[in-house]
Amino acid sequence: MTAPWDPNQPGRPAQQQYPGQGHPAAQPPAAEFAAHRGNGRLLAGIAIGLVAAVLVGAVLVFTKVIGFRADDAPDGPDTTPISLPAQLGGFSDQLDAAKERAKDSSDPEKAVAGIATRLSHSYPLTTKRYQQAFGGAAVAVRSYADRDVMFLPTVIAVRAPSPGLAFGVVSDPADLGVAAAPGVQIIVQDDQVDCVQYAVQTVKQGEQVDPEDLTTTMCHRANDALTVYVQGVGSGATGRSQMVELTNAAFRSVTGETG
Repeated sequence: MTAPWDPNQPGRPAQQQYPGQGHPAAQPPAAEFAAHRGNGRLLAGIAIGLVAAVLVGAVLVFTKVIGFRADDAPDGPDTTPISLPAQLGGFSDQLDAAKERAKDSSDPEKAVAGIATRLSHSYPLTTKRYQQAFGGAAVAVRSYADRDVMFLPTVIAVRAPSPGLAFGVVSDPADLGVAAAPGVQIIVQDDQVDCVQYAVQTVKQGEQVDPEDLTTTMCHRANDALTVYVQGVGSGATGRSQMVELTNAAFRSVTGETG
């Protein structure tokens, strides 16, 4: 019978194993010495590799190619304060506009007291909620008004990224047998600004939706460091344009961009 091939000694058959032959006490001294010598070489190689790795790491740290610093840890929220100006995108601070509107009334302070109270409550509540939602990032909130104090949008700026605007359930009007309806949102995009619109009345399927019959309630713009929301009731095409422009104006104001 042919003996099995021995991979450790090409061209030579492996030595036939007999009971007890594999026990260390039965191994010839030369074989035992060779085994220990092989293990020693392996351990020496591992030790040399570890020493080399330590030396290379030390050199890299010393030369500042790599380092161990506190700012090497994952970044936390950006808490740099945000300041929104009193005049923005053709709008004025809401309280300032109300005071200007009421200056000829018999009691200007009383005329704006309700607005002042509402804003003093809503600002910190809104700030706190958005800070919680964005992991502690800096937040600024400011409500604005047009000259007639009829259009009252609010700007919310957060020093954090966000995905595209998503607001509740998005339905296909065709499934409801309409072209547009008050409870069916329409997501529109204007350059880098997303907006949510609703129809003020039901439009039958197959009929054209008049832009003047749409109300824009929220707009949004974001990059990898900033999110801007504008909430309001922008009526028709003009209202949508105003909210888009206010969104862009707020974004430019915080980032320092021009144009």
